[in-house]
Amino acid sequence: MNRVSYTQNLICDFTNIISTLNGGFRKNIQSVELTESLNDFKNAVKDGQFWFADQDTTEVLVQTGVDADALNGVRLPQKTTVIEYFRSSDDSPQNVLISKKVVLMVDTGYSILFRPAIFAEKVKKWFPYPAMNISYEAIDNLDNWVLRKGTGYDSWVVKYNPLWVDQSTMSIEDVETRESLITGSMEEIKICLSFLQIISCSNVETECTPTDSKIIKSAKRRGRFSPHEFRTIKISDNLRRSHHESKANPEAAQKRVHWRRGHIRMQPTNNGIIRKWIQPTIVGIGNPKNTPVILKA
Repeated sequence: MNRVSYTQNLICDFTNIISTLNGGFRKNIQSVELTESLNDFKNAVKDGQFWFADQDTTEVLVQTGVDADALNGVRLPQKTTVIEYFRSSDDSPQNVLISKKVVLMVDTGYSILFRPAIFAEKVKKWFPYPAMNISYEAIDNLDNWVLRKGTGYDSWVVKYNPLWVDQSTMSIEDVETRESLITGSMEEIKICLSFLQIISCSNVETECTPTDSKIIKSAKRRGRFSPHEFRTIKISDNLRRSHHESKANPEAAQKRVHWRRGHIRMQPTNNGIIRKWIQPTIVGIGNPKNTPVILKA
């Protein structure tokens, strides 16, 4: 794969932040946590499994409904799993330009530790979000805390927040700020859960592509960290934006282009229930707008 990983660049930015700041990051994320995040990403490069989703694949993840039955019993493909993905920032709140994102996930044995990081386009730097945990009990019982009635698939209404962090070393102000950041990171959580249920399906095709050797050698020469390979989820060519742009015409434009949601089919067989991914589809000719992921309490 001929691309420099987002992880390689964020490790550089995190290292620079730690070397230039004393006493923490923006007063609400302590330097010790930033160091832990940096170390986790460095370790992930050594023994983690890396996945990349381009803009089209990311939108397909968003457009596949997260299902409680499909998530029951699902676990990470590897103890340390990293998703790098790209999503258009057209719908970002307050015109905050954020398109590149990385989520590191670690299996703790009883939960998944999430470490999201975002790339701020205006300042051209990577910034970490607080580390978060979701217990496997909460993931296996998604319907206990996520409601969708009356809200459509674009919003999550929660009974309670299953995310938790270690707050023993933070001030009250830090905790309040963290709650705001956690709420703002629900898109990353939803995409990760969608990813987990999809790759557990029997009919999903994935591809593993080695990183270009020149990129690896260049990173090593400069003391940087580069994953040696990336995995991708294969999606139908019909879901590619370029495919729909090439077919666009004035007559078709009269019909509103929209997504038909994808879902996970739990299919009974003689050998038990198997999961099958029914990919979302684009109805009409042209490109539908990205769907924002909204959290409502």
